[in-house]
Amino acid sequence: MGFIVDRYGRIMTFNPAAEEITGLSTHQVMGEDITDVIPNSRLKEIIQAATPEIGRCQEINQATIITNRSPIIIEGQVVGGIAVF
Repeated sequence: MGFIVDRYGRIMTFNPAAEEITGLSTHQVMGEDITDVIPNSRLKEIIQAATPEIGRCQEINQATIITNRSPIIIEGQVVGGIAVF
């Protein structure tokens, strides 16, 4: 899975796969800015552009993952973003 951020890039969910890859617990990162936790996440750019990125390689710590990043849009408004890997 991955994680979800709000429209400001604050981490709202962070699942066990994200914990394993980053070496950080959900408790440590909840409410933190995604770029402080994963500097190259690009979720803020996805939210701003309201355009998904599919099948992108990303380095996180010692891992290389393939990720899909998408804005979360409700009633025409971008309310957050999700990264799945």
